[in-house]
Amino acid sequence: MTKPGTNFVAPEKIQGFVSRLDDCDGRLASLKGTYMADCKVEREAISGIMDEAKDAGIPKRSLKAVMAARRAEAKAKAARDDLADMDLQDKFDLIRHALGELADTPLGAAAVKAA
Repeated sequence: MTKPGTNFVAPEKIQGFVSRLDDCDGRLASLKGTYMADCKVEREAISGIMDEAKDAGIPKRSLKAVMAARRAEAKAKAARDDLADMDLQDKFDLIRHALGELADTPLGAAAVKAA
């Protein structure tokens, strides 16, 4: 209860909020632990595949760079696809083309054709 004439909140009310926040933190930590354990399995799989590629003569650093570029391209495509309006997608393509970012991609070819 708040005391009349003050901005003070009763300690039991504060404790209630703190207790609820502690519960949330505990559940969040548990979820993070599960997530990290799941991610560890995938990171180990990726590491194994990278080692196989290295053994096959593919430089790890180059392969990692290719994978990073593929992730960036997928992210850019998803950003474009999120623009539901075709006109906005066309403007997106034109802007990327103007920046020289789509020169050798199918989206770039479409942007050049549309222009």
